[in-house]
Amino acid sequence: MTGAGAVSGSVNGTVGVTYDANFRVVSRTVGATPINYTYDADGLLTGAGALSLSRDAQNGLLTGTTLSA
Repeated sequence: MTGAGAVSGSVNGTVGVTYDANFRVVSRTVGATPINYTYDADGLLTGAGALSLSRDAQNGLLTGTTLSA
């Protein structure tokens, strides 16, 4: 499933959103810049663009984050 919208006024641009079969966001495009999202086997978010999320294997709680350059 894909969605898109446009913003008008003092800021003009386009935002696109792509969903997977479970209706999770797998990518957003802001202007021409894509932001990809990743999930683990339990469906918990593990990445958003340059941000990686580490989770505890037993309970899924967030244990750390890493921002790549």
